[in-house]
Amino acid sequence: MDDAAAPNAPQTLIEARRAFQERFPIISAAYSLDGRRFTFHAPLGSDLELGRYVRLTLQNGAALIGHILEEDVEQLESSEVRIDNASDQGIVVPGMSLGEATIRLRRNGRCGSGVILGPLDPASTIPLRPFDDATIEPATVEQVADLFAAWMASYPMMTVGSVALPDGTMPARIDPRGFNRHTFLCGQSGSGKTYSLGVFWNNYSSTPIFGSSCSIRTPTMST
Repeated sequence: MDDAAAPNAPQTLIEARRAFQERFPIISAAYSLDGRRFTFHAPLGSDLELGRYVRLTLQNGAALIGHILEEDVEQLESSEVRIDNASDQGIVVPGMSLGEATIRLRRNGRCGSGVILGPLDPASTIPLRPFDDATIEPATVEQVADLFAAWMASYPMMTVGSVALPDGTMPARIDPRGFNRHTFLCGQSGSGKTYSLGVFWNNYSSTPIFGSSCSIRTPTMST
């Protein structure tokens, strides 16, 4: 490497790495061991963000709706790639003339996991089986709303607010049967615990919780 190239070597190496990344991009894909949960990897710049509802399309064409619950940045490593006439293809490393090169790429990517909510078509039935290399993309508001509407057809859900998605909003609903045992509500001061609890109570009269009507009593304290 000559003296003139030395001061710019770090920047040139970054540019060379970016050239590799553009030529061999990270592909968004999802996998599952049991058909109930999924893991995925994607480029850092993708819109598969924590909390997003996603559409998973399997190799046989079946489509599922999932919900991303965990996400982090991980270093993804590819298999070895052989490049012929690398310098002629615009891939340059300072101080080196690359005729043939064998490389193993390491890139930072978006990795995470989530739960599978059900089939894209609520009327269809998809067996719970492992799958590999499913495409993953953000689900639309309409797709998620249709799935929730199918759930409400079998049991009434409690509407507690709205969910803001990138392409619109939809009602936020929860399964009230979860209240028939122990319920724990926590949050920082001012986060809306009291208001949320009021919403739950107000919905009790219109949503069956225990299979029949119920009453809420205020305890009295004796001195």
